[in-house]
Amino acid sequence: MYRKLDFLYMLEHRLSNSRGGISNPNRLHQFIHHASELAIQRIIKLISPVLFAKTVVDEACPKLHGSAATDDFMTFGCSDGVLAIDLTQSTYPAIKLSNPESLIEDSRIGTIYSHHDANEFVGVAGDQFFVIDMSTPSSPYQELSIPDGVARVTQGFSTHAKTFYILGDDGNLYLFGIDSDWSASEPVKVTEALTEDSITPAITMSKAKDTLFILSTNGQKVFEVDSNTGATLRTINLDFTASKLAWLGLSEEHEHDH
Repeated sequence: MYRKLDFLYMLEHRLSNSRGGISNPNRLHQFIHHASELAIQRIIKLISPVLFAKTVVDEACPKLHGSAATDDFMTFGCSDGVLAIDLTQSTYPAIKLSNPESLIEDSRIGTIYSHHDANEFVGVAGDQFFVIDMSTPSSPYQELSIPDGVARVTQGFSTHAKTFYILGDDGNLYLFGIDSDWSASEPVKVTEALTEDSITPAITMSKAKDTLFILSTNGQKVFEVDSNTGATLRTINLDFTASKLAWLGLSEEHEHDH
């Protein structure tokens, strides 16, 4: 079995020489981090026989930036859309998705999120968010809306992929229920709106339960928030000013392949 770093090196080496081009090969660590062992095994089978061929796939991915993987698909953000590779087929066919119709002019999907417990991906383009459902490639996008004028601070899947969260610069937490067709919950105020003097709120996630830890804009409080409901479970007062958060603990054991 290849280690993740071995495969990352192979993939970076191969794609950096592909005709689609790549602006920064090191960005590929994002998808390696999220990929399960099953996905990595399937991708190795795709890449290793053609490491020295002219191209990996026929579809080009200009200005590649952002990538993610599940057990079934591997996706890359391109300036003209999203490139997906079907890992469930023996021939590993490539599928090229055009940019979403509602994408703001001169924008592009440059970051993609995945989770081993979710079938869909989430692509980020500036302050726009698009669910990418590869089971419906003819109409793969569903936009997740946040209010006009609100800029994202940070975002991601919750621990068990029950929700996708977006923290806005207005101090609100926006939650979208994955099992309810990505429906939006009422925004929840979790911290003050950002100002020029604010510390950018940091978020870290428990690996054992569905909670988020959010640093306040003054860096002197940490809010423990239920990532499914947005309810504040407790407030931790600090006797210093923090700028970063990290969760330390033991994660639950899951019955998946990594």
